[in-house]
Amino acid sequence: MSAPKTQTLERQEQIVQAALELMNDCGVTGLSIAGIAEKVGIVPSALYRHFTSKDAVLDAVLDLIRDRLLDNVAHAREKTPVPLKQLNLLFTRHIAMLSENRAIPHVVFPMLYTMDSLTGKPKSHRLSPLTSKRLNSSLNPGVRTAPSANQ
Repeated sequence: MSAPKTQTLERQEQIVQAALELMNDCGVTGLSIAGIAEKVGIVPSALYRHFTSKDAVLDAVLDLIRDRLLDNVAHAREKTPVPLKQLNLLFTRHIAMLSENRAIPHVVFPMLYTMDSLTGKPKSHRLSPLTSKRLNSSLNPGVRTAPSANQ
C-alpha cells in the first residue's frame, strides 16, 4: 500500500486520475477517499495533504475534464483550418475521450443520472445549484456568478 514519495503536483494528478478511473468502475456514488487512496497506493490520511475533501477532488476532476476538452479543441484547430474538418476531428476526439472515461457524463451532469428507486424515473431534471455553479465556472473561467439565495 506504500507508493513511492512523489512531488505534490504529480501526486495530485495521480489522485485525480485515480478518482476518474474509480468513477468509471463504480460510478460517482462509489467514489470515496479510501478508494482513491487505495488506487493511488497511499493511506487515506495522506490524500488530505493534497485535497481538503472529496468535493475538492471532484473539482479537480472537473478541471481535468475541462482541460482535456480544451486540448481537443486546440488539437482540432492546429490540424486544419477547414471548419467542417475541425468539427469532425473535435467530435471524433470527444467521442474517444468519452468512451475511455465513461464517468465523465455522470460527473458533469450528476442529477441527470439520479433515478428514483421506487418509480425508476429521474429524481430531478435540472442540475443542482452546486453542480450548475461548478459547470458554469468551468465553462466561463474568470466570470463570477451571483451568489444564490441559499448562500
